[in-house]
Amino acid sequence: MNRFQLIVSELAGMLLLSSACVSSAVVVYDNTSGFVSWVNTGTVGQTVTLAGTSRYITCISLGVGGPVSDDQFEMTLWTTNGPNGTSGRLLWDSGLVGNLPFAGGLVSFDVPLILVPDTFIYMVSHTDPADVCFYLYDPPTVGSSPDYIWGFQGMPLWGWTNLEARIDAMPVPEPSIAGFLALSFLIATGRTLSWQQ
Repeated sequence: MNRFQLIVSELAGMLLLSSACVSSAVVVYDNTSGFVSWVNTGTVGQTVTLAGTSRYITCISLGVGGPVSDDQFEMTLWTTNGPNGTSGRLLWDSGLVGNLPFAGGLVSFDVPLILVPDTFIYMVSHTDPADVCFYLYDPPTVGSSPDYIWGFQGMPLWGWTNLEARIDAMPVPEPSIAGFLALSFLIATGRTLSWQQ
């Protein structure tokens, strides 16, 4: 890496750091008040529509009861362009994870800044449905969701209202920032740009 590449790379890092410090995650969906019931199932999910404009997901927290410290979970995010609004394209898969943060009755999944559309589906499965339940709350106070949840094999479980959940997200970067970071990455990785006079 030559001197110019090093300078640009350092500037990109400084810009990214300053952007992260100024922009904080905000709650774009909140359904954590108004307890209704609970459900035992190995796989469950929800279609949600986010509030605001922040769309880079950082965390999804779900209301869970039972010995969660002994269980493993898997979270997936999907588009809603499947048949009749079912899951379409996979956006992210956490894989099986254990020892998740658990506080205030919420188990939290750290999501690595996954960009989602305004409306998407999250699904979660776990390895011990006999001992772990998901709490149902209604109505959402931030964002919205239809009054049903998704079950195993993408079947809607009508009349179950909504899963207790909170979703945090970061704002979408400004186009100028995103372009600068992309250019910096190309230069820093030694790619050649051809400029025409």
